[in-house]
Amino acid sequence: MIGGFGGFVIGSGGSVIIALTLGQSNPWSYFIVACVGGVILTAMLLLVVCTLKERYVLPCQEVRFREIFSLFKKNDQARAFTGSYLLFTIAATIATLQIVYLFIYDARLSFEYFIIFNVVACTGQGIAMIFYTWITKKLSREKVFSLTYILAMIGLAMIFAAMIPGFILQKDSDPLVNVIIVSIAGSFLMTASGVNQISSMVMISDVCDYGEYKLGVRTDAVMMSVQTLLLKISGAVAMLVLGIGIYVSGLPTINLLTNTFSGEVTDKMILILLIFMFLVPIPLLPIGLIYYKKKYRLFGKYYDEVKASIDLKRKEAGVACDEAAADRISDDC
Repeated sequence: MIGGFGGFVIGSGGSVIIALTLGQSNPWSYFIVACVGGVILTAMLLLVVCTLKERYVLPCQEVRFREIFSLFKKNDQARAFTGSYLLFTIAATIATLQIVYLFIYDARLSFEYFIIFNVVACTGQGIAMIFYTWITKKLSREKVFSLTYILAMIGLAMIFAAMIPGFILQKDSDPLVNVIIVSIAGSFLMTASGVNQISSMVMISDVCDYGEYKLGVRTDAVMMSVQTLLLKISGAVAMLVLGIGIYVSGLPTINLLTNTFSGEVTDKMILILLIFMFLVPIPLLPIGLIYYKKKYRLFGKYYDEVKASIDLKRKEAGVACDEAAADRISDDC
């Protein structure tokens, strides 16, 4: 969560740093942003490590590369998690990774105010992540995870409705007002993404416990790597959808150094891009939610049974190790 906050700071303040240093056209400005981001990320990660009070000693087994796919195939809850998480992440990333292009293409918005969107929309995300523990005390974790899909669908629908040419945002309206409206709509999506991110980390731990329970092997490193892989896949799919959307709509190419373009942008072009960015990913969310509801079982009474079985096995293994050590001492004597 703290690492995510560091990313939020850079995402929101990166454009400010660039403007206050050497400008958008100078590559060294981006190098400065990268350095600041690296320092913040490292500091946040060190803060987590140094302030974490919980210490657990868990069994550690080596997993060979050729065993990864076999373990993943046998762990049905790992497949349930990755399937639902991938569908949500693709849907959310298609919108969040590309919304900056609307601030460049759409005359009703302004790229100068993009930082306002980041601040307003991401504030909800940060608050939800900070109060996740409190939220899960009021609602079960499976309900919270399910709500992230619903909130994301609401956010995507609200942004799409707000951005339809001539519907809510008008060309003669103040761009700042339009940006605030879009930011409020985007806060639903960003809040859902934040809570889903925290929930997924908890679920990874549960899936590893289940792997130890069912297969006798913990796969923490494998599951962490799978999560990273899913994020990379979702980003690649998002950029593919964006490229197709820009090509189909006929929008002009953006100069990434100046965030400008030369050419005409019509309402039809904007509408086509909106469809690719917000309507295309919406069906992925109910599919992911249904898949999660049908396949994922690590909560409630069943998960309590899994944990109890794991704790018992660890306790028995500890007693066996103590007896073996005592026998070795007796033999030496």
